[in-house]
Amino acid sequence: MCDEPRMHLDDDEMSLQSKIVGGGRDLGEQASKQEMRLCPACGRVTVFVQGKCTNCDYKPGVSTTQFTPGYGRPIDTGAGANPLSRWLVIILVVLVVAAVAYFAWTFFAGKKSGGAGGEGGAATQQAPTGQAAPQTHAGGLAPVTIDDALHSTLRSAVEAGNAAWKQAGTDCYAYRYRVFEKTVPATSQTVSVTLFLGGADAAKSTEAPADAPMRGALGTFMAGLASHTGVEASVLLQFTDGAEPAESSDVYVRYGYYYGKEHLSDLQEIIDALEQVKRHDGQYPHALSENMVSPPLKTMGGFTFISRGYGYLPVFLTDSAGHIVMGEGTGLASYRPKECTGYYLFVYTTKESEGLDVCSTADKGYYRDHISRFPYVSEEPVSNVGLHPDGKPDGVACVVKNGSVVRD
Repeated sequence: MCDEPRMHLDDDEMSLQSKIVGGGRDLGEQASKQEMRLCPACGRVTVFVQGKCTNCDYKPGVSTTQFTPGYGRPIDTGAGANPLSRWLVIILVVLVVAAVAYFAWTFFAGKKSGGAGGEGGAATQQAPTGQAAPQTHAGGLAPVTIDDALHSTLRSAVEAGNAAWKQAGTDCYAYRYRVFEKTVPATSQTVSVTLFLGGADAAKSTEAPADAPMRGALGTFMAGLASHTGVEASVLLQFTDGAEPAESSDVYVRYGYYYGKEHLSDLQEIIDALEQVKRHDGQYPHALSENMVSPPLKTMGGFTFISRGYGYLPVFLTDSAGHIVMGEGTGLASYRPKECTGYYLFVYTTKESEGLDVCSTADKGYYRDHISRFPYVSEEPVSNVGLHPDGKPDGVACVVKNGSVVRD
């Protein structure tokens, strides 16, 4: 039985035009000619089948004006549409829609968060619970400079507060202060002032209403700090009874008892050394020795000011008339006081023009001309140096008498 003649071509023998159109089978004779060239009608390089452009159906010999290029023709989603062109158009539409959606979301999100173009202006960060949010200002941060001028102004305000407490009949005063500042660059600055109080009424004067005289005196100073853009200022009144050591940056407004208590760890070594001399010799030394402790003390030995050093004033045994009892016999002992029964240890500040007022110029002269001359032949009775304040600072930070810090 012979095979019947084939009426249609197999798929791999079909012409490109038949595959694009998708219509049944075509005859091989009719699909013999196809080529790739530029179409003068639609302006694209495309496939020509049987001399006709597969993009716009242009055929040579026909005017190009009656043909519409493929990218301007309506999209045909049916069987006659070009699949490649259809997918390119779909992808382009998807990209355009995505871009529009992105820019729309960015715009409305910016308005909601108060960004540029929104009603909220600049965004404000919320501070954690219990903390004050740093103040932000359109003009930026204008920080406070912690310099000598600021310390001078603050010291004057504190002294005014001490005077106000005294006038109100309150036994309280601020003897030192501490300034702490923290800066967030170009954003905010926090300035905290801590005043350390002393006196019989100090414990109850840290809070209202007893703190009113000091806070009133500090009002102008604190307002000046707060007037700086982005600066937050606060003041704390604290009573530690001298139990808290001072920091190196602290400033003493008033010296004396509390200074001694806060530096007692440094003084105790000297006090112990003096007591050891007394146990060994039966009396305190007539002068303070530099090599009494290690490292050596900064001292002239007696009652003479020396910056950040120590002074020593001996107290000798006296008779009923108040005159120093000299040693017995005819030897060297007769030229020296019989016994040193006590002493004053002075801790000096950096300048003789500050600190406590403990003695007069006459007291210093008497010490220089009489007491510091021992041993010598006594021509007249000599007494211990009396301390008579004359209203002028003596450069004394605190005084220790026989091992105990003297209350001022």
